[in-house]
Amino acid sequence: MYAAVKYELMKKYQKDRHGYVDAKEPIIWDIMRRASSWSQEVGWRAGETDV
Repeated sequence: MYAAVKYELMKKYQKDRHGYVDAKEPIIWDIMRRASSWSQEVGWRAGETDV
């Protein structure tokens, strides 16, 4: 899903980087919302960082 949208937007905004980034924003937020919901449902927590 994400890859298909990226390729579609890449063609549409080939010479407009800002337009591409702006057009991609809604799907990024959708992915973030879904990831947040999933992590809350399953109780996932980030592990320790390697920094």
